[in-house]
Amino acid sequence: LLRLEGLIPENEMVGSFKVIKQGAASGLTIGEANNVKSFVRNKYLNDNQASFEWAILMPPEHLARRDHASFASFSQSGDSGSVVADCQARIGGLLTGGAKGDGGRGFLMDISYATPIHFLLRRMKEEGFPNLHIPSCPPFL
Repeated sequence: LLRLEGLIPENEMVGSFKVIKQGAASGLTIGEANNVKSFVRNKYLNDNQASFEWAILMPPEHLARRDHASFASFSQSGDSGSVVADCQARIGGLLTGGAKGDGGRGFLMDISYATPIHFLLRRMKEEGFPNLHIPSCPPFL
């Protein structure tokens, strides 16, 4: 049982580092976060929604695995909304989606996306929750 405590400071969300998440579909997984952010716009009910997505890749130790039977991805369909945390139990973001497959080229790929928690908190404050804060976090299974 890992108790989540606090947030990853924005200035530490750079470079490559290990992250974990407990997904409803995939269970507990480890990934490799990096500082690549994607600006994503989605049209929803005649309204354009924009967000920054944080790329999470399969750990480097998985890169050597070339067969589908031993390939494990960071996330699966059904994991959306899972908290992504670093190994110090600090929240970094919420899982929003991903892509997995071989692209028809014979190599495996896996990328998941999470919306950084600082981006979400800023947007929530802008949208009418000015006193929003995270006082404590529930245990992370």
